[in-house]
Amino acid sequence: MSDDSTWWRAASSILFLVALMILCQGVVARAGSEHPVRTWTDSTGRFTIEASLVSAEGEQVLLERADGTLVRIDLEKLSAVDREYVAELPEESPFETVEASPFEPAEPRSVAPAETTVESPVAGREVRIDWSRSRAVDLNPQQESWSFEPILPARPAFEVTRRITVPPKRDFFEKTAGLAVSPNGRRAVIGYVLGRPRTEETTRLVYCDLESGRALNVPEVPGQMMPLAVPPEGNLVLMRRHEFGHGNQDRLELWSLSAEGVRSQVQWTPYDGERGGSRDVKWATYLPENQLLTISSGGQVVLWAATAPAPIWHLPTKGGLLPALHPSGRWLAVLVGEELMMIDIAAGAVAAVLSAPANLHHPTLAFSPDGARLACGSHSKLYVWEMADGQLSREILLSNTVVTDDLLWTDDQHVLIGKRVLVNVDHQVRLWEYQGADQVTRVGDICLLVTSQGDKGPGALLPASLPHPQVGRALEQAMAAPDFFVLREGTRVRLDVTGIEDAEQQDEVRKQLVERLEARGFQVDDQGTITLVASTERGDRREISYRTIGRGFGVRTYEVREFVSRLAFEYEGKTAWQSRGTNLPGFVRLEEGQTMQQYLRRSERPNYTFFERIELPRLLMKPTNGAVLGRSKVTAGGIQ
Repeated sequence: MSDDSTWWRAASSILFLVALMILCQGVVARAGSEHPVRTWTDSTGRFTIEASLVSAEGEQVLLERADGTLVRIDLEKLSAVDREYVAELPEESPFETVEASPFEPAEPRSVAPAETTVESPVAGREVRIDWSRSRAVDLNPQQESWSFEPILPARPAFEVTRRITVPPKRDFFEKTAGLAVSPNGRRAVIGYVLGRPRTEETTRLVYCDLESGRALNVPEVPGQMMPLAVPPEGNLVLMRRHEFGHGNQDRLELWSLSAEGVRSQVQWTPYDGERGGSRDVKWATYLPENQLLTISSGGQVVLWAATAPAPIWHLPTKGGLLPALHPSGRWLAVLVGEELMMIDIAAGAVAAVLSAPANLHHPTLAFSPDGARLACGSHSKLYVWEMADGQLSREILLSNTVVTDDLLWTDDQHVLIGKRVLVNVDHQVRLWEYQGADQVTRVGDICLLVTSQGDKGPGALLPASLPHPQVGRALEQAMAAPDFFVLREGTRVRLDVTGIEDAEQQDEVRKQLVERLEARGFQVDDQGTITLVASTERGDRREISYRTIGRGFGVRTYEVREFVSRLAFEYEGKTAWQSRGTNLPGFVRLEEGQTMQQYLRRSERPNYTFFERIELPRLLMKPTNGAVLGRSKVTAGGIQ
C-alpha cells in the first residue's frame, strides 16, 4: 500500500468525521439557532424536556422541541442550572405550549367527510415506566374533621354557544367511542371507531375549537382507539387502546392532530404490572403544570408527570371506581374500602375521610359544578354528600335506572344518569329522559352533547342547558295536577315511629320529625295520604379501621356492632323515598385517658341525631315503574 493511498484514506476519514459532526450539529441545533438541544428541568426536579433555546425575554424562556413544537416556561420555574444557562441572555417561561391553530380561518362550521388514505400514525416513543421514584399516598388525614370551605372553580373565559356540525358516520358499524374536552374548555375531541366484520378496524377523530365553533376532520387511522383526555393547550389528545376484552384497553398514546393526520408522540402502558382487566385504563384527566391523573379498572390511581411520562404518587382504591376531580382541581374524591377520601393532589396525601355506605358496587363519583356537593352512583342508588360538613344529605332510590360509568351534574341541582335520565336532587324526582345523545359532558355551565344521524346526514356537537326550558314548564304543570305528586306542599303526612326500638326515644323522634315536616309545608295527620316511617334496627358486628392523627401514623381495626337509623316515605305499600344512617363514627376524638374501645362501646346504640339532620324531600312522584315528566329527542338540530 502506497503512502499516497494511506494519506488519502486518512483524509477521507477526517472529512467523514467532519461531515458527521456537521450533520449531528444540524440534528441537535434549531435551524438558524446557535443553541443546541439540551435537557431542561423545572424547579421541582420532576419534569424535564429536550429542547433548544429560541429566546429569553423578560421573565419567560421560549424553547423548541425536535418536532418543532414551541414551549414556554417562566424563568423562575426553571432549575438553578437552567437559569444560569440563560443568565447572559435577555430575560424571558412550567411549560406552556405555543400552538399554531390547525383550523382554517374560514367561518363554516360543517365539515364534509374527506376521502383519505388510511395510514398508521408514526409510532411514538415507547416509555417503560420507572416506579422507583413514585411514592404511596400518605393515608394519615391532614385534618381531624371533614370541613371544606367552598372554592369557586375557574370558569371558561368564553361561553360555548355555537353548534358544531360533524361529518356523518361511515356506516352502521361506526360507533361514537368518546368525547374529551380540555380543562380550559377550548378544545374537544370526538372519537369514532369502525368495527365492520371481516374488515380492518379504524379510528376517526373530529377535533373541535369550542371558542370559534369550527371543527377539523382528522383522517382515520387503523386500529381502535378512543379519546380519553385533552391537555390544556395544543392540538394534542390522549388516546387509549379500545379493543374488546379484558386487558385490551391498557395502552395510552399522546397524539398530535392536524388536517394531514395524527402523529403518535409517546406511548406507554401505565399498569403493565397488573393482570387481565385490572390493567385497563378506566379514566384519565389532565391537570395544570403538565400533570395527568389516571385510574385502572383495578382501582390504582396514579398522578403522572405527563412530559416523561413518570409516576409521582400512587394509591390503591376500590376496584371498578370512577373517581371525581373537584372543579377547583385541588382534590380528588375516591373510595378506599368503605371510606370516602378526599386526596390533596399536590401534597399526595389524604385531606379528610368519611365512612361510606357499605357494599357499593362499581361506584361512580361526580362533583356539582360549584364543588359544593359530591354524588356517588352505585347500582340503583344515588348518594349525595354536602362538601362543607360531609353530611350525607340524599339517598335516592332510582326506579328502573342503573348507574353505570355515566354520572354528570348538569347544574348544581340536577344529575344526568346514563346520558339519559335527569334527576332533580333537591326534589329527588326523575324529571326527564333525553334520547339520542351518544356522549355528554359539561363545560362551565353548558352541557355538550354528541348526536348523529348515522350515515344519513351530518351529526353535531350541541351546546345546551340541561334541564332545557320545556322541563321547567312541565314541572309547573305537574305541580298543578292533583295526583302526579304524592308529596308536595300541603300534603297530609301520617307519621309512624313505632319502629324506633327505644320507647323513650319515640316521642323525641316524633317531635323532631313533626317540626321538619311542618317546616317543609306538610301537614301531620293520622289520616294522611302518605306515611313517613322512622325506624331503627340492630345490625351485625362489623370491622372498621381507623387511622391515628397527631400521634404518629397507624391503622387499627376494631369490631363494632352497627345500628341502622332509617326514614322512608311509603305510598300505597310502595317506597317512594328512603334514607339511612348508621352509628359508625367517621372521626373519633378521644378524651383524656379514654381508649378507643371505650369510645366505640358507647357508640353501640342507634344514631338518633340522624333524624334531626336528615334533609326531607319537597316533592315525591307516585312510586311507579320509573316514570318521568316527559321525554325529548337530542338531534343534530337541537333538543326536540
